[in-house]
Amino acid sequence: MENYSHVQQPDLRYQYQFGVDQLDQMSDCVEAHGFAIVKDVLPKQMIDNLKQAVFDGTDPNCTLNQGESRTRHAWVESGAGAWQLLECHPFMKVHQHLIG
Repeated sequence: MENYSHVQQPDLRYQYQFGVDQLDQMSDCVEAHGFAIVKDVLPKQMIDNLKQAVFDGTDPNCTLNQGESRTRHAWVESGAGAWQLLECHPFMKVHQHLIG
C-alpha cells in the first residue's frame, strides 16, 4: 500500500481521526461534522482483496484505457473480497456502532 504520510492533513480544529475503540467519540464527530476517519480497521491483506474485488467487478477483462472509468453498483454482492468485511470483527464493531 502506498505511503501517504507526506500528505499534509488539514487542521480542522477538532478531532476527526479515531481508533476502533473510540466509538463514542467517532459517533459524536459524525453527528457534529458528518464524517469521521477510523484508522486501522482493516488488515492490509483485506484491503488488497477489496481493491482486487473492485477491479474484478468493474473491469474484469482489463479493457479500460488510462483515464477511463466504469461503475458497477452490485460488485459488493458478487465480489468475494467484499464478503470478507462481514467476518472482520473491527469493521463490524464500528459498523454496528455507527449504523446499528
